[in-house]
Amino acid sequence: MNAQQRGFTLIELIVVVAIVAILTAVAVPAYTGQMRKSRRAEAHQVLTDLALRQEKWRANHATYGSLADIGGTSPTPSGNYTIGAITFPSSGTCPGTATAMGSANSFTITATATGAQASDDACDTIVISNSCGTITKSSTPSGGDCW
Repeated sequence: MNAQQRGFTLIELIVVVAIVAILTAVAVPAYTGQMRKSRRAEAHQVLTDLALRQEKWRANHATYGSLADIGGTSPTPSGNYTIGAITFPSSGTCPGTATAMGSANSFTITATATGAQASDDACDTIVISNSCGTITKSSTPSGGDCW
């Protein structure tokens, strides 16, 4: 190469492009995974807030309330989760008692991923339940690290 020639050779450019492609192939999936996890935090906050509203409602009424009763909304503010109707068990008794389970002592609230979050296969739904005073946090598919 003469002293007067300047610039990059084709081989040097191909090596740089290959390195950038490899870094992108590693960085993009990691970034999207972190974005999904951060969106789950909103679902956690909304579900916890609704569970607290349920306790406040029950302190003033004989039963837990519906989503409308407690001032809940669906979807979540960002639109990444839809809050399902609050459900109450229709059968069974509270452990250690003869008290029937129902809206007086139990509820389940479910957040279902929608929009951009719908591709989060590890946490399709995030659930918080109160069963006779015992709070349970779960998700589907089970075994995911959603909480």
